[in-house]
Amino acid sequence: MRPEEVVGTFNIHQSNIKGVCPTCIQGLNNPDVAPGIFKQFSERFPNLTIKVTSEVVEGVRPVGRLDFVIQNGKYID
Repeated sequence: MRPEEVVGTFNIHQSNIKGVCPTCIQGLNNPDVAPGIFKQFSERFPNLTIKVTSEVVEGVRPVGRLDFVIQNGKYID
């Protein structure tokens, strides 16, 4: 199966209560920086929707994004 034939939704729930680290999501907003792992993965599988959620603990300030949806290297939600 070729990467472009992978279609559907990939749900990721991560346990870092501070959110997804900025390095991992870099390149999604700014194409002039080296792509982080989420941009690389979503471009490799362009027809796959990737939904990311995070554990939330009251009183803990997030550093990165807690949740987002991407497809083909771009935020869609």
